[in-house]
Amino acid sequence: MTVEIVPIGRRHVAGFREVLDSVARERRFLAYTEAPPMTEVRRFVLNNLKRGSPQFVALDAGRVVGWCDVVPKPRESLRHSGVLGMGVASTHRGRGVGGRLLSATLDAATAAGLSRIELIVRADNAPAIGLYRGFGFATEGTLRDYIRIDGSAYDALMMARLAPWRGRPVAEGEGMAARDVKLRYHCVEVVAGPDGCEAAKALKGQRLLSADAPRLPLATCDQVEHCNCRYLHHDDRRVGPRREADQGKLPSPWSYTERREKRGRRETDWE
Repeated sequence: MTVEIVPIGRRHVAGFREVLDSVARERRFLAYTEAPPMTEVRRFVLNNLKRGSPQFVALDAGRVVGWCDVVPKPRESLRHSGVLGMGVASTHRGRGVGGRLLSATLDAATAAGLSRIELIVRADNAPAIGLYRGFGFATEGTLRDYIRIDGSAYDALMMARLAPWRGRPVAEGEGMAARDVKLRYHCVEVVAGPDGCEAAKALKGQRLLSADAPRLPLATCDQVEHCNCRYLHHDDRRVGPRREADQGKLPSPWSYTERREKRGRRETDWE
């Protein structure tokens, strides 16, 4: 049966707490080691519904098997940002459920006017980190000795994603000051997963403007339940330098002057 991704409702509170508790008790992914009491979980969900905060759940035959939410920050100067939390039941991992939950929640967060989404993830949770990077999240710092479980200490990563029109994600090892906030031609490339469908493989190497990129999983995907495709982000659609000067070559002997007298349509043309 197909897993549905739907906005959370009052009827999902008990199921949400159940899957939250199951993931927490694995003691590998969350700061929780068990779910909060039902009264706290209900209050959290009802507050999100009242404020219109993005929160989605994954349903398999009506049972909640995953969740994803973004809680906006309350202070006036920080209301453009929100904090993301998510989890998927162990029985449904590796089937593309997390990616679908994340996609729906980020779309809703963007529609709500949130331009910065933050999260904290354990540094040893490689699958989750890979998923977040595929959606444009970048590492902004390391929280050393952040969490201790059963006597063992674990670091965590602080990650964030900015709305495409506010700047590209920060590359690993790149300082925040180096971010270019004038990105107009942000593009994505669909990267097929290990068992990607033919539709995704056919898009290999194609850079598409973010506004024109198809949503994942693709409409013609024949492996929706197991989709592991992701987006690879680029500054623009150029695969590489196009002019000889950009490529480090000597000017053509047939042309001794730069014929272009004015700056091109991209601000980076003469950089």
